Amino acid sequence: MTKSDLGAILLVLLCVLVNACGNVEEQGFDATREASGADDDDAAGEFGGEIDLCEGVSCDDGNPCTVDGACNPNTGECEGGGLVPVDEVCGPDGSGFCNDVGDCVECNRTAQCAYHGSACTAAVCEDGFCSTVDVGGVCDYAGEPGVCENGECVDADLCDPYLCEDLGPCVQDGCNPASGTCKYLEAPDGKACSVDGYEGECAAGQCDLCANVRCDDNSQCTVDGTCDPSTGACDRQVDAPIDTPCDQSGGRYCDGWGTCVDCNDSAQCDDGNECTADACATGSRRECVNEPVQDGTLCGSGQAVCIRGQCVNDSLERETLSGRASDLSQGIYEIRGGPEQWGLAGFYFNFLGAGVDHGIKRLQPGFFVEDVPSSPGAETAILAGYEDSKGEADYTWTLDGQQLPFGTERHMFSGYNQYGSGTNQPIAELPPGMVPVLLGFDLRRVRDRNVETVEIRLISRYGQIYLQHVFEEAGGDDPYWFQVDYALVPAERVVSTSYYADPMPRIGSHTEEIDAKQPVLQGFRIECHTGDLPVDQLGLRLIGGEARVWLNDRHDNDVFKWEVWWADLL
Repeated sequence: MTKSDLGAILLVLLCVLVNACGNVEEQGFDATREASGADDDDAAGEFGGEIDLCEGVSCDDGNPCTVDGACNPNTGECEGGGLVPVDEVCGPDGSGFCNDVGDCVECNRTAQCAYHGSACTAAVCEDGFCSTVDVGGVCDYAGEPGVCENGECVDADLCDPYLCEDLGPCVQDGCNPASGTCKYLEAPDGKACSVDGYEGECAAGQCDLCANVRCDDNSQCTVDGTCDPSTGACDRQVDAPIDTPCDQSGGRYCDGWGTCVDCNDSAQCDDGNECTADACATGSRRECVNEPVQDGTLCGSGQAVCIRGQCVNDSLERETLSGRASDLSQGIYEIRGGPEQWGLAGFYFNFLGAGVDHGIKRLQPGFFVEDVPSSPGAETAILAGYEDSKGEADYTWTLDGQQLPFGTERHMFSGYNQYGSGTNQPIAELPPGMVPVLLGFDLRRVRDRNVETVEIRLISRYGQIYLQHVFEEAGGDDPYWFQVDYALVPAERVVSTSYYADPMPRIGSHTEEIDAKQPVLQGFRIECHTGDLPVDQLGLRLIGGEARVWLNDRHDNDVFKWEVWWADLL
């Protein structure tokens, strides 16, 4: 509570006691005024004058480094004041100095400190206090040269003669004259230095002459020498070991002679394509060569082949064609072009008309080559000829085709059999790695005859292809003209070659199971058991793991024997 607040309270109490106050202001009103609003002079006269709030208040802070303020009589507070100037003398004995924050200190600067030291000490002002510090330098030691050490002048002759070692241009050496001990200071790393005229840089106190020497020849196929920092010379480089990885000039491996090359052996040239032959070319520049393998080489699952360096699908299809003689034009059902090639897997003919048997003049089923010799893509004619002497008998026909793999070669052989009893003759050389199969055959007499034996067979023997053919009647003297179209299939696409010879005669027709999934005919023989006969049905088909054969007349009682040869394809 201030003095003014106390005065106001006393005035209010006085008014209550004498009932002279009509209105009393709230605490904090001006105690020098009446409630009625009389002026200051009247009020002062009525109550005996103004109240002095500074009575008993002292503004002296007892600090010689401050200027004291004055008391405000209205508030009783000290106001004004400040700091005396810096370096004003202070203290009981006048030995102190005022500083810039109003404190009386021993000193503000060294010059204010009284010095009582020696030649090896000096006064210093620190944090307002005077103190003595040791200094170095020369001094007089009993009339002899001395040196300051720990504030004392001592004999300097311990470093004379100078015994400290010279450790080179990158170490500064010095001697403590008081103790005679040596001190060494390394120069900063990177500072230039020289030894015997060779320039270098300081490193860990040594002049490194390798600082500006580069032993790297920028070759990944050499092991760089190292620089001797005492001489600046590089050790001898050596070649990196063979097959060390590198990537210079497009190479991948070091050749062991300091050069980065593409390869050192064929295994490093594997491009992951089984349809290319990978090799490392020799010579001054070893490079990988990836040449396409021969077209038709097996790849992938075994039903794919390489074509121009790429593995493409070559899965083989089966096809069955059928119709009547009226569907044919001169025995031709269709002409096909393109790369597909078909082998003969079966044929069947049946003369139409009840109670009619025929002698056979011509038998011509198959997929025939139109241009000979040919290459893949040559045109193929599908023929189904079954003629008697009149050449007008209607018949139905069926042909079974087996697609042949890539790399197949097609050929044809024809001739004339003068005596009609058949023959076995060589027709061509058999290339290594090839297997012959039938495309089609054409047997044609001058006139029709009853049938006794029909045989067409391709035989591989002693590197030759032999053709055995028979188109015979009972007399065995009827000449005939023949043509056989055949193909040579890559052996790697042939699962097996096999045959079946029925051990007993059959009547009319017969079906026998065979172990083959994609068979194509290599040959067959159908023979009347009791001599020649006119026929109604004639055929042999390899379908669905079965071999079916027919030699029959209208009575369905003809007895015959038969054999079949085939190649099962992959």
